[in-house]
Amino acid sequence: MPEICAAMLQALNILIGEFFYFLAKPFHMLQNIPMFICNKLLKVIVDIGRMDWPMFYPDFFDGLLQLASTSDGKNGDTRVIGLVALRIVSEEFAAPREDVSAQRKEELKRLLLARVPTILDVVTGKTNGK
Repeated sequence: MPEICAAMLQALNILIGEFFYFLAKPFHMLQNIPMFICNKLLKVIVDIGRMDWPMFYPDFFDGLLQLASTSDGKNGDTRVIGLVALRIVSEEFAAPREDVSAQRKEELKRLLLARVPTILDVVTGKTNGK
């Protein structure tokens, strides 16, 4: 049974990685998707990250930061979607709902605080490449 759960978790992580790849497609392909649908999909991903990051989903934050910092190049402009995802993360991690244990709430706040300098760099446009 644990092998099945591990395999399902791995498959879910691959699926989420593919969704990040989908969001990083050229911007003109995203124009056909209503923003409210993107918001809901991002909320689901953030909820998964809220429960699994960093133990079972270690590249969760890196994927969001990459989306928020890509404003040109081969992947197109995903900055808006990435910034929306970071906004959702800040809301959900800073004040998680009651379905999260007190210990996990503290852990999420601590992990989010550790990422604040990087988030601010991305939001203000001060990425490593610039």
